Amino acid sequence: MLGLPDLPYGWAVSVLSANSSVSSPCAALTSDASKQLSAQAESDFQQSEDGPFLQEILATGPEPQVHTVWASIQQAAAKCATPDANGESTTLSTTQFPSYGDESYALQLKAVRAGVTYTGDVVVVRKGQTFVEVAVFGVPGISPVSAPLVQQIVGKAVGKLP
Repeated sequence: MLGLPDLPYGWAVSVLSANSSVSSPCAALTSDASKQLSAQAESDFQQSEDGPFLQEILATGPEPQVHTVWASIQQAAAKCATPDANGESTTLSTTQFPSYGDESYALQLKAVRAGVTYTGDVVVVRKGQTFVEVAVFGVPGISPVSAPLVQQIVGKAVGKLP
């Protein structure tokens, strides 16, 4: 898992409350997919109260489950496009990023939570039977996220995989 020494100066561990307006960018991509695997861990960081925010999910399991989860991750963009009953929405669209691990999948993120729009990138990497998902997102104009920052963080996360 990533730790503070792996991140640029100014990041802190984030303890998000259950009623926080900042949440997983898309359950179909993150928690729903990783819960299918036998072992998982999550870490959350932020630069300030206004972001940007970083969520890392690490998950592993038996090979058949890993292949099933990888297939579901590639369908996540379509599953995340519908607003929920509270009017909150997440839009994911594929984007170009460097390749990582055995397979990787990168998405641009736009999410509306409690009336606030967040943008950023989500990169999911499979290396062997281990997945790492890194989502970095912030509020445009207040806590923007750059592709080089996401690439730096994903590179560090993948470097820690077995």
